[in-house]
Amino acid sequence: VWDTVVPTLHTDFTWYLTVYNVNRAPVIDSYEPDRYWNVNESQDGSVLFTVSASDQDDDTLSYTWYVNSQYVSGTGDSYLLEF
Repeated sequence: VWDTVVPTLHTDFTWYLTVYNVNRAPVIDSYEPDRYWNVNESQDGSVLFTVSASDQDDDTLSYTWYVNSQYVSGTGDSYLLEF
């Protein structure tokens, strides 16, 4: 804090800030399928993708699914890919 009085009077303060609650990123605990796989285009079938995740801050998790970089309308922690 400074003033305009002559002689100039001033006071210095040192502030210490401690942050106790920092948002931590969610953690993927497991997922399936757990490896790469190949599918013949003429094959009929499906693959179920699942993920198990947790948040140390107990925040609500949301999931977004993409197939070949395109958004697909899956919700929740699983997505069924049919071909």
